[in-house]
Amino acid sequence: MTIDKSNGHRPEFQDVTLPDCGLALRVKRVSPFLAKDIRKKIKQEVTRPNPPEQLVDYGDGNKKFEPNVTHPDYKAALNDYFAEVGDLMLSELIAFGVECDYDAKAVAAFRAKAKGRGLELPADDLLVYVTRVVGLSQADVRALQDAILGRIQPTESAVKEAAESFPSPV
Repeated sequence: MTIDKSNGHRPEFQDVTLPDCGLALRVKRVSPFLAKDIRKKIKQEVTRPNPPEQLVDYGDGNKKFEPNVTHPDYKAALNDYFAEVGDLMLSELIAFGVECDYDAKAVAAFRAKAKGRGLELPADDLLVYVTRVVGLSQADVRALQDAILGRIQPTESAVKEAAESFPSPV
């Protein structure tokens, strides 16, 4: 990802080019307070699954239903939950922290194709363009999140730098 801070646009935005797809964006960092508000809203909208319960025999004649967090169906439901929360979080971050010039004809064509296949898309054309038309890789998604969230989330280099600042064991 390349970042150009002297972009000639509004000063709060930086030019960012995503590493794999090459999409050029103008990105504004989102405050930690807004990110917290977004997470809170999403947690109210998306219900976290509950693990199934199973009867546990304690061997002393006592039996009790306990949550089974290792059940494969629960693990699959939990993965789906975290994926949904992550997708919604990224969508909100893009809405608040990204500007770019996008191909309106490509978005319209994509919407028509998706509608013909029964897919429901977000109303925001920018969001559809960035998340669906462009074809982001995992590296692009990580770079985009890092650019939007900035210092809210620790980066690998920041973690390494902090770890190196601790004295080594004798």
